[in-house]
This record gives sequence, C-alpha cells and structure tokens, in this order.
Amino acid sequence: MSIRATASLEEQERYGHCFACGAANDSGLNLEFEALENGSVTALYVPREMHQGWPNVLHGGIVATLLDEAAAYVAYARGQHAATARLNIRYSHAAPLDAPLRVTAALVKDTRRMLTIEARVTTLEDKKIATAEATLLLLTPKQEQEYGLIPLTDVTNNNS
Repeated sequence: MSIRATASLEEQERYGHCFACGAANDSGLNLEFEALENGSVTALYVPREMHQGWPNVLHGGIVATLLDEAAAYVAYARGQHAATARLNIRYSHAAPLDAPLRVTAALVKDTRRMLTIEARVTTLEDKKIATAEATLLLLTPKQEQEYGLIPLTDVTNNNS
C-alpha cells in the first residue's frame, strides 16, 4: 500500500504541492512511495517531456530529486521528519525520457540525530541510472513546528 494512502487528510493537504510527491502539483513528479517489509521504500516514476534535459534524456536535477525524495521517505515511513544534510550522487547512465524508472532507498545507519540512507534510480530492467548516499538530520520538535510539520500545541518546552 502506498505511504500517501496511509497519511492523514491533514498530512495529504500539507504535502499536496510538494514538487516530488504532491498529488496537487500538476508540474511535479507525483511520486507515490510504498514501504516494503524490510524498511526500504520504492516508487515508479514515468518521465515527462517537461522534465527533459538533453534531447530524449531526463534532466539530471530530476534524477537528484528522485534520490533525495526516496531518502526522505525512508524517514517518513519510520514516523520521523528529517532534512537532507548531504546528498552524494553518482550518475552512471543517462535516464531515458521515454521509459519508466524505479527509485528505491534503504536505511544504512541510524544514530541519535542522523540517518544514512542509500538510494538508487534504475530502469525497470535494473540498469543503474544513479546512486546516492544521503545523510538526513532528524528534526527536533521545535524545528518540526517551525517548518509547519506539527501544530504549535504539540510542541513541548523542548528547545533542542
């Protein structure tokens, strides 16, 4: 089942215009991730002509967005809010504009305030397009409130 389908109506509205996953963003990627039993996440992406880089090639920035969003969804599927602190990408092949892509991500390391996640974009035939190692910083309750992720009433006096 998709992670979006399990989100509350409030969360769906809050993230509705997200460029990567927002269902209400007509120009966005409209990614819909599934959480797998092993804790990883996966989504399919069908490239759109409006996201072209070179002729017949998906723009590399869109590939980076796919990797970044997959990493964020690993945290989200765990019930955590996190911000990308570092995203190291290795591009292997140009992403075709005329074929669906698969994006996956999995947790590699979990510390008190950071998550390390490996993400990859492949064709459906498993040809590697790009891989990334993402470092995500877990947000404090105060940061979650500042970014509008939780209401002010849910924040305790924790100023960390």
